[in-house]
Amino acid sequence: METQKIISSEEAKELTMKILKSEKFLSVATIKPDGWPNIRILAISESENLDTLWFCTSLVSEKIAELNADSHMTLYGYQAKTMSEFRLFGKAEIFTDLQTKHHLWKEEYKIFWPQGPESPDMAVIKFTTDHGTYSSMESHGVF
Repeated sequence: METQKIISSEEAKELTMKILKSEKFLSVATIKPDGWPNIRILAISESENLDTLWFCTSLVSEKIAELNADSHMTLYGYQAKTMSEFRLFGKAEIFTDLQTKHHLWKEEYKIFWPQGPESPDMAVIKFTTDHGTYSSMESHGVF
């Protein structure tokens, strides 16, 4: 097997952004109280760049309790057609204010929050990237 080419951090970011733009969902890992990772799939609410991503979730969800205890979070994305993947490591902040919820509101969320962004159960997670990795069959990079 050939070794992977090491690519620059800028190229790794570009390739990661390419995958991110094509995906609607990411695997999201938080830390459970017993120290084990807890992984689930979340829909991306907004992502303008790799620095900040937003997700909407239930205020009473397990992930909110976990993030309140430990704000570290990892995002994982995979693109099957290119066999490429990325990981973003960072921290999460939780928002429940109406302005943030209105900004990220999508009609498709009505199935979860029939009252709309005014729903007291709706919360927003802001993920801020600290660092990340990109990997494919051919190349690997860290940023």
